[in-house]
Amino acid sequence: MAEAERRSFFRIHSEIALSFHSIDTYTLQHSRPEDEFPEDQDTLDLFNEYKRLDKEGSPHLAAVGEYNRALADYLQILNKKLDLLTQQTLAAKYLSKEVRPTHVNLSEGGIAFNSSKQFYKDSHLAVQLMFLSDYSSLACFAKVIRCEPQENNAGGFKLACKFKALSTAKQDLLGKQIMQSQLNAKRQGQRAH
Repeated sequence: MAEAERRSFFRIHSEIALSFHSIDTYTLQHSRPEDEFPEDQDTLDLFNEYKRLDKEGSPHLAAVGEYNRALADYLQILNKKLDLLTQQTLAAKYLSKEVRPTHVNLSEGGIAFNSSKQFYKDSHLAVQLMFLSDYSSLACFAKVIRCEPQENNAGGFKLACKFKALSTAKQDLLGKQIMQSQLNAKRQGQRAH
């Protein structure tokens, strides 16, 4: 990733549940990222549909709020209840898999993390991210920008990838997670003083 491009996105250090594997060009051009994680496809599809409906309903909720604030507030409470149910469903699936969190450097443009496997520059990966703060999840394709041996003979590789063709909903989810992480870090910094 070019230095100017890296600076155009906010970057955070975070822990997420991360799954990834190499894909070929045909898969990149003819498949959905969700199809590359068949064991989680139902969950990913459900989460994507939930977010799509949430976005579709948002203007209607705002319109209701202009005429009946109490009804809009009640509908928002129902929406929060659905959010909690969704989070619990995803949390149960995550905890049953015993996936270990991975330290990543994340932005809306890409992700950097350590890998035990080496990947060629310009190769492509299918990547699944689950954010442990609320168990929201997304699958996407990414292009390997850099793969370098870790320093100090630590073994493994430092991998930097650029996300490919993220949908608006996935960009929104990444942006929300990054903003929430920044707010949490700021709050913790204020508590430390």
